[in-house]
This record gives sequence, C-alpha cells and structure tokens, in this order.
Amino acid sequence: MAYSRSRGLSRGGHWRGWYWSRRGPALSALGSRCYGVRRRPELGIPAGFENVVGFDEMQSILPFGDIAVITAPLTPATRKLMDAKRLALLPDGAIVVNVARGALLDEEALLCELDSERLRGAALDVFEGEPLQADSPFWKHPRVLVTPHVSGVSPERHWDRTLTLFEENWRLWSEGKALRNIVDAESGY
Repeated sequence: MAYSRSRGLSRGGHWRGWYWSRRGPALSALGSRCYGVRRRPELGIPAGFENVVGFDEMQSILPFGDIAVITAPLTPATRKLMDAKRLALLPDGAIVVNVARGALLDEEALLCELDSERLRGAALDVFEGEPLQADSPFWKHPRVLVTPHVSGVSPERHWDRTLTLFEENWRLWSEGKALRNIVDAESGY
C-alpha cells in the first residue's frame, strides 16, 4: 500500500495480497486513494482501489505514495522487489512498511535512504536474515520500528480463522471436493 496526502487526506497504493483487498474499501472510506501492484493486473481492480498495475509498471505509482506497504509473496520474480531504484522513486518523507518477506526489500538501499533522511521511516516486521542479528543497525535506527514477525497474527482472530479453514478443508476433502487456499507450485505461493 502506498499513500500520499491529497487535500489533507491520505491516498494509497498497494503491492498485492488478499489482505489488502479487504483494506481498500476501509481506506478509501477514510479518504485514501489506493493503488495496487499485482502479478496479474488483468484480474481487475479490487474494491476501494483506483488502479492496479503489474510489476513492470510499478514505478509509475511509486512517486505517489507516502507509505509503501509490501505484502507480496517471495518468489524469484519478487526477490528485491523494492530495490534502490524503486525506493528512490518514493517521494521525500515516505515511509516503507514490510510485512511480507525480508528478501523483498533491499535492506542496504533502505538504510541508505533512511540515513540520508530522505525517507521518513520504516516499519519492518520481516528481515532477510532472521532472527535479526543483535548488531543490526535496524535495532537502534531512529527512523525504524522493528516488530517480531507478528504482522500476520491477530491474537483475537488468528486461531479461529485457522481452525475454521482446517475444518472446512477437512469437510471438503471428505466430500472429494476442491480444497481452499491451495498453494500454486508454479507461482510459488
């Protein structure tokens, strides 16, 4: 999700994921303009989003985002998705959030942008090397919020959703029907 201010409100964009397809309507209701990036933009624009582009057009929306939230799966095509070139396209004062996989983000390039104070900050829940080493500059960086790889867990809903999915798939399997949330080995997720 990438956001930028417009008339005192935020507007945004997004780097794919079912999670954000549920957030678009809520964010747009609050005055955000949401833009997306997905592997297959031909699948359409989710509710609450103004536009969705493919990875090859990602650079066209980055200059509009004050907040870039990375939610993509890690595949050979997404490794270092947010590299130095793409980070440089974010506007001055932007914030980068990574709640997906550490290898999607060029951490050295991010540190350079943060050290130069061009980017306002980063909220990082994942890192290329985990656990994050004790001497990592991210721990003490004044522009970085580090969380312990918990962004995908909602304490009040995670286990209920997980159990519901398991029970539904057990029922479907018992009836010889197709299961939900099957991994596509070709896509890598």
